[in-house]
Amino acid sequence: MFPKENRLPSYEISLLFRSGKSVSVDGLQLRYAIRMEKTKRFAVVVPLSVSKKAVVRNRMKRLVRESIRQILSILPGGIDAVILIKRSAGLDTIKLMSEKITLLFRNIQ
Repeated sequence: MFPKENRLPSYEISLLFRSGKSVSVDGLQLRYAIRMEKTKRFAVVVPLSVSKKAVVRNRMKRLVRESIRQILSILPGGIDAVILIKRSAGLDTIKLMSEKITLLFRNIQ
């Protein structure tokens, strides 16, 4: 789980899906918005359509959260982001997931 200052509140997730910008890479979709504040806030969404097993969905969330945690210092400040994992993402290693997420964030700059 992210530290409290890096968690995106649930009511703001729906706002990002409605009005945020979008970038996709290899089974991952990033919905984001740039804010004036310098905190970085994230949420990870894995829909039931990816897998009916909660164990699989939770593992994917853990992989993504750990990948974000590793690159948190190089990410731009003042960003709200939701990472949506699609069915085609598959179960990757932490290294591959980190590369995909880094590529997602490079596409927004």
